[in-house]
Order: sequence, then C-alpha cells, then structure tokens
Amino acid sequence: MCRGCEVDNGPGRGEIWANATQDERAFQRNAQSVMMKRILGAYGIAIRELSSGDTFLLTNLTGGSTIVAGIRHVWAGAEKLIGTEINVLENRVLLSLEESN
Repeated sequence: MCRGCEVDNGPGRGEIWANATQDERAFQRNAQSVMMKRILGAYGIAIRELSSGDTFLLTNLTGGSTIVAGIRHVWAGAEKLIGTEINVLENRVLLSLEESN
C-alpha cells in the first residue's frame, strides 16, 4: 500500500500530514487521485469521490458499483467488485502508467 493510502484517515489527513501546508496536502491528494484512477482504470474500474468527502463510488464496465467510506477501503472495494486481487505490478497496470507519462 502506498504511504498516503495507508494513513488511517486518507491523504491530507492524519498525523503524517500534521506539518504539511495546505498546498502540500492538496498536491498529494490530487496526485493520489490521479494514480488511483490510472491503476483502477487498468482493471475497468472508475472511481469518483462523492461530495460527502472521503467517500468513493466505484463502478465497473458491466454496471456494478459499490460505495466505500474512507480511502483505505478503495482497494478492497475494487477487488470485491472485480472478483480478483489488484496487482500494481501486473503488465496492464504498468502499461497504463507508462502511457500516461
């Protein structure tokens, strides 16, 4: 798990972010959002943060969906939705990350 997602309250929150500036928090949150979208996109999952904050809607290509509360639950929710473990070292993920650079 990446450093930001393992934080109990998600990126930009929790003790790891205690001394971060508002701009640093916003940058980190945006960077993690982009990375999650790329990784999940390789598995056919779309992610959208809901207006309630730190709550996410995950949808797959066949119309299945789930809502997870807290960024730390995104990966487990996505895995349940697709029925397999997400492996960030899998070729389809690495290719999707490479294409974005």
